[in-house]
Amino acid sequence: IVTFAGTATNYAPTLTPVPNQTVNPDVTINVTNAATGMGVPPQTLTFYLLPEFRRRAFSALLNTNTGVLTSTPTIAFAGSSNIFQVVVANNGTPALSATNTFYIYVNPVTTPTITSIAVAGQTITLIAQGAQGPDYTLLMSTNLVNWQPVLTNNSPAVPVTLTYTNSQPAADSFFRVELGP
Repeated sequence: IVTFAGTATNYAPTLTPVPNQTVNPDVTINVTNAATGMGVPPQTLTFYLLPEFRRRAFSALLNTNTGVLTSTPTIAFAGSSNIFQVVVANNGTPALSATNTFYIYVNPVTTPTITSIAVAGQTITLIAQGAQGPDYTLLMSTNLVNWQPVLTNNSPAVPVTLTYTNSQPAADSFFRVELGP
């Protein structure tokens, strides 16, 4: 009879490097952090964001089992550079870990351009060209001071067609397009 007694081995997990990412505001990005564990017996790997990056960066959700980071930076982060550090740790004794550091760059937003205006009776149709991702809101004013939102297209494809029908139009109505939220 031959008996083999194995010993447990504990190695730090390894993470595949993540390249820096670029995204438009209000567009969802998924960043995959792939990890490998070499411990014997096989160990459970858990992903997390360091606390200082959960507070500093724009809202992001990290799947603790798969390492996929999902985020939709708002227009407030347009033109920003945001650092993330994702850690994967094993359940060995002692727990060992590895860290991925990468940036998510949020493109600046260009002011939308109205490329066409058509009026038919009480219907006004505007076509706007601009960035893909953010919401496009049509604002109306009768005095160029107080602006009211009258229509919002959520993350539309560009160019954006905005059609507004007013059954009781004011004598003078002014329109502009705003990106958001």
